[in-house]
Amino acid sequence: MLDGTSMTFAKAIDGLSGKIFIPGLITSLLVELSDYYNEYWSDLSFIVVYTVFAIIGLICSYLILIALFMSMVYFKFSHKFPMYIGIMIMPLGFIGVFPDYFPMYTIPYSSVTGIAIIAWSFFLINNDIPEYLCSELKNG
Repeated sequence: MLDGTSMTFAKAIDGLSGKIFIPGLITSLLVELSDYYNEYWSDLSFIVVYTVFAIIGLICSYLILIALFMSMVYFKFSHKFPMYIGIMIMPLGFIGVFPDYFPMYTIPYSSVTGIAIIAWSFFLINNDIPEYLCSELKNG
């Protein structure tokens, strides 16, 4: 069972998931690919590297959303398909955030990635993806 701090943490991510799912992915990319950054791009400034990862994160986010949308349209999946994906990936996020509760497993990603996974899962559970994409396309 989650303690009070963990529950507050989960509620905060749930409330902000619509706003932090893309920045969470960008930060996750920065953290997980930091070894690559240190090995090959150490002579570049952080702003340049961050800009590259921000662009990659935006592209990946929209590709994920479009893939979910297309899977619902072309494969005739239910409009609840993103919600099911969100439910499936949420435990992976909690495992990444709270690895001390899972000592029997080697967690291959950081807690930052765990937070990003939780944000994505709450976003997918709480939002109707086709409606979200249509409103984003209308707003520019």
